[in-house]
Amino acid sequence: MIGRTSLRILALSLTLHGATFFAAPLFAADEPAKTADLPPPKVLMSHPPAILSGATTRVVLRGTRLDEIDKAQVTTPGVEVVKIIKTEKNPPPQEYSVERAGDTRVEVELKLTDEAPQQFPLTVVDKQGKSATWDVSVLRKEAAGGEIEPNDGFKQAQLLKLGQTVLGEIHEAKNVDVYQIQLQAGRRTIVEIRVAPSRSLFDACATLHDADGGLLAFFDDARPADSEAVCRWELPAGDGVRYLAIYDANDRGGPTHGYLLRLEVRP
Repeated sequence: MIGRTSLRILALSLTLHGATFFAAPLFAADEPAKTADLPPPKVLMSHPPAILSGATTRVVLRGTRLDEIDKAQVTTPGVEVVKIIKTEKNPPPQEYSVERAGDTRVEVELKLTDEAPQQFPLTVVDKQGKSATWDVSVLRKEAAGGEIEPNDGFKQAQLLKLGQTVLGEIHEAKNVDVYQIQLQAGRRTIVEIRVAPSRSLFDACATLHDADGGLLAFFDDARPADSEAVCRWELPAGDGVRYLAIYDANDRGGPTHGYLLRLEVRP
């Protein structure tokens, strides 16, 4: 893994049968399956990993039987469902199972006030019934920052500000996101990467580099692939500029590989 990591950083770059005169009950076994026998819709993951308060925004839910959703429901004050934008069949990303990433998706438009809570439950409904609730995370606009692309190399590194949460995404296979960090002598620096509760497919790894690009440390989330993880890594003590390169452990990427990144400094 480390050898491959070093190379990556260097590059950074279903008809009824029978006559109509027979009574219908005699042919019950030949009828198509009734919709009432089908399972309800099920949400397995969502992206992005969080949405912003005080804005009209969209969230995409992936799962099974989401291609016939006709309603989304939220009962939380400060959050309003605007409309269902789109539903469709959509195979899981390559190398992922339907059980993990689903084969359908629904895109929902939501309107949030500034007072929207940090997390709220969302359900989606079709003719079969209602899904279980799905938790959606919310970031305060003033505390959130978007990922600035391109940030694929040291010269394009995005400054990671203390206390700010960056809403990032490994947007394609073999993509690396690089962030510049300012370490402070005598203080502990903690990097947090969160994918819960969205169940992002992102399997986080990172390398830490000095101001000249030299490799200082390697970090792996060391978690089961289906867990809802929060990774916290303490960086080696030091002073001055450091670069944090974040990538997927399996070199995968796309909209399903979102993450929340935060930097904390402690005494």
